[in-house]
Amino acid sequence: SHNTLPILAGGRAVSWLTGIRVLGVHRAPLPALALPAMAAAAAAARAMGLPWWAAAPSAWAALWATIALPWLPSRIGFHFLPPIDPERLAARSDDAVYADVVGAIQAVLLGHGTAGASDSRG
Repeated sequence: SHNTLPILAGGRAVSWLTGIRVLGVHRAPLPALALPAMAAAAAAARAMGLPWWAAAPSAWAALWATIALPWLPSRIGFHFLPPIDPERLAARSDDAVYADVVGAIQAVLLGHGTAGASDSRG
């Protein structure tokens, strides 16, 4: 459905080790981007002259930022259907207009290959 970051590890241990368990998350991912992001954040903090104990929170923040990334889709798109003439709306019932709109949406989704399993249930 969408592209995600590669996951190095995941589960309850990651949830506890990252501290995200305090938010109620039972299982958390450890994306591949987390380790380089943590290293870059710590290196940037050290380059600014901060001691290691002060650079650790920036690395921790980088970890938390990358944990959320696998849950975000890589592509978000919008599709606008052709307009419906006002005269056509006035001449037809709400059910008929609704059926036309649903049919147009299904045609767009089928054209892009993104129609869900609900189409086959009927």
